[in-house]
Amino acid sequence: TMGESKKQESKYFSIDQIKNSPSFNDGISEDQERSIRLFCSVFISDLAKHISETSSSKPVSFSAINTAKIFFQRFYMHQSLAKQKNFKLISVTCLFVACKSEECGRSLREFIWAWNKLDVDPKSRISTYPFGRYSGDASREAWKTEEESTLFQRIRTNILLCERVLLHVLGFDFNVDHPQSFIDRTMKWFNINERSDRESRPLAINNPGAKPTWTELGHKAVSIAHGLANDALCTTLSLRYPPEAVAAACVSLALRCVRWDGAGPARVWAP
Repeated sequence: TMGESKKQESKYFSIDQIKNSPSFNDGISEDQERSIRLFCSVFISDLAKHISETSSSKPVSFSAINTAKIFFQRFYMHQSLAKQKNFKLISVTCLFVACKSEECGRSLREFIWAWNKLDVDPKSRISTYPFGRYSGDASREAWKTEEESTLFQRIRTNILLCERVLLHVLGFDFNVDHPQSFIDRTMKWFNINERSDRESRPLAINNPGAKPTWTELGHKAVSIAHGLANDALCTTLSLRYPPEAVAAACVSLALRCVRWDGAGPARVWAP
């Protein structure tokens, strides 16, 4: 439909569009933008890890983490780093929204506390506690600042305001597919269709009535492919190609890494 076509257009961009991003047009160099995108992808992962380790709720899902990274990448194809300078605020908001869209939502205070804990001085690596320190009961961590404090309430308001901007930029479209969800299927396709006289080693063993079992070689290749897909989310690949294409490329590279000779060029994007 016309609506779906417009949504697709807002998700994927040409190389020229990415190189001439709003940030680049506002004087941010290509290297600077790439560095910030990478830093914030790592920051999102660190936030999620801290929340998962310190919360009594279920851990932040990998799907929510990956969705947040893609939200961040898309956001800065419509907004400029020169104008939306608080990219940590955007990162936290992306994870906050992604957790809700992936059905592992949690209290906003957990995101603020995680940011408060992780924000450190770049030289000394000492925590700066930008939203204050808790000075009451010694059994409570210092980064769990009082919710009634002015600093806490100010950042809470800023995140909620930022959430509105993010929702508008995303067009309220939270449907995100990830390369990781296509890797197993793509690997099995290679195992069935690309094996030849040149490469007879199986990647998986078919079990009647059950899911195929990875061989040692296949398990190693799958692990490498997932690692490549995770790294890809720190780049603009998700802005250029659909997840099936990224998955196919990751699988093809992984099979080359394990020297499985049946893997030629990734000719099909989706098995």
